[in-house]
Amino acid sequence: MKLFPDYEKEFPDNPKKVAMKYIKSRETEHDKTTDKVNTWELAQNYMNDYENNNKAKKEAFDDWDRGSFDSTVDDIYDIHIYTLIEYALEYASDNGDNYDRDLIDDVEDTDEMETIFTEIGLDWDDFEKICIDRYEEDEIHKRIEEDSTTEGVLDWTDSEKGILYRAMTISGYENDINDIKEKGVGIYWSYVREGAEAHGGGYGKHYSEIILVARVEPSDVNWDSTIMKSYYSLSEEQEIELKQNTTIEIIGFEITSTHPHFSDMQDKDEKYFEEVLDLDYDTILKITKNKGSFDIILETPIVVKTEI
Repeated sequence: MKLFPDYEKEFPDNPKKVAMKYIKSRETEHDKTTDKVNTWELAQNYMNDYENNNKAKKEAFDDWDRGSFDSTVDDIYDIHIYTLIEYALEYASDNGDNYDRDLIDDVEDTDEMETIFTEIGLDWDDFEKICIDRYEEDEIHKRIEEDSTTEGVLDWTDSEKGILYRAMTISGYENDINDIKEKGVGIYWSYVREGAEAHGGGYGKHYSEIILVARVEPSDVNWDSTIMKSYYSLSEEQEIELKQNTTIEIIGFEITSTHPHFSDMQDKDEKYFEEVLDLDYDTILKITKNKGSFDIILETPIVVKTEI
């Protein structure tokens, strides 16, 4: 498998031009939003920046699906009675001239609270709306803080290794690992092996579930989206979002397959890799056979783009 197939076709007898074209592609063919973050130290600083984090929290907050709460005043009372009483006392203080604080403090249900509001001339319908909106905002902020995985991203940047994982499904026979090169490997990766899960099923008679292992540079990462997602969205997947159309290196992969050669394959069986994956056996540094899968470390990385 050639390292830079597109450029080698263009300059078949000039390796220097091939290398220069590849280097230029890494510098120019992707989103420039956070290109200045080109070292791991700058990545750490970017992640720790107060303004960047506040911006990310706001974007996470604005992007939250409020419909997932489906809250009512009764719900708030049943789960967080003291929260509702706190909201009611503040609303009464801001909007009412004459009310008995102890009456609100001692309510036993929302019907009683509504009666008290009516007696002191407060708009119950207005309070309900404000109360529900405020509760959802407070809960969103709470969940953003509790679900934050920014520390995990910081640990990843601190390691300065730039190793990421992504699960994919590829078909057998008709299609091979070159599909990955031709179609792109996608921009959503995980900085932990457990976070890489394929979201699509297999297709065709034979298919392979593959977990790609990539090495990236700080300038390959979309840091704005990565920070935002560490507060929300796919934080549980411990996600790093890469830039579109950037170039990264696949240094290995784990594979399981329905291909008939797979179950019988031994450590030095070249047939599966050469016929099915179209991967030259000489490019493999090490194969580890596990129960039901193989780990492959490549001696020569496969250069791919995130999206083509």
